[in-house]
Amino acid sequence: MESTLEGIDKENKALKEKCKKYEAALEGLRVKVEAGEEGMSEEKLDEWKKAWKEDQEDKKVKMRNKI
Repeated sequence: MESTLEGIDKENKALKEKCKKYEAALEGLRVKVEAGEEGMSEEKLDEWKKAWKEDQEDKKVKMRNKI
C-alpha cells in the first residue's frame, strides 16, 4: 500500500511540473500574440489571409480528387 502511495505521489509531482511547463509556454504564446496584434500591419494581415484562402482552396481540390 505504501509503495502505491509513493508511486501516486511521484506521478502527481511529475504532472504538476509538466503543468507548470505548459503554463509557462502558454504565457509565452499569449505575449507573442499580444505583441503581434499591436505590430501587424494591414499588408501583412492581408498576406496571411490570402495564404490561408489559398490553403483552403488546395484542401478543397484534394478532397474532390479523393472522391
